[in-house]
Amino acid sequence: MRKYIVPGRAGGRIEGVVQGEAKTLLTVLETRGSDITDADRTRIAGCRDPEQLDIRLRRATTVDSVDELFG
Repeated sequence: MRKYIVPGRAGGRIEGVVQGEAKTLLTVLETRGSDITDADRTRIAGCRDPEQLDIRLRRATTVDSVDELFG
């Protein structure tokens, strides 16, 4: 079993947090005027690591491009 996939209620909560973080990350990038490709959206939405999403969300406030976000 993967580290961040947990069965039952806890798993549902984690999944909800992950989805919320991904949505917030995309919102921040859009608000800052970043060009977000479909591939970028898929990559962000597909991330299931809450810690990685949190790091990227914080970086999204300072990077000049989506490429920097993943770099």
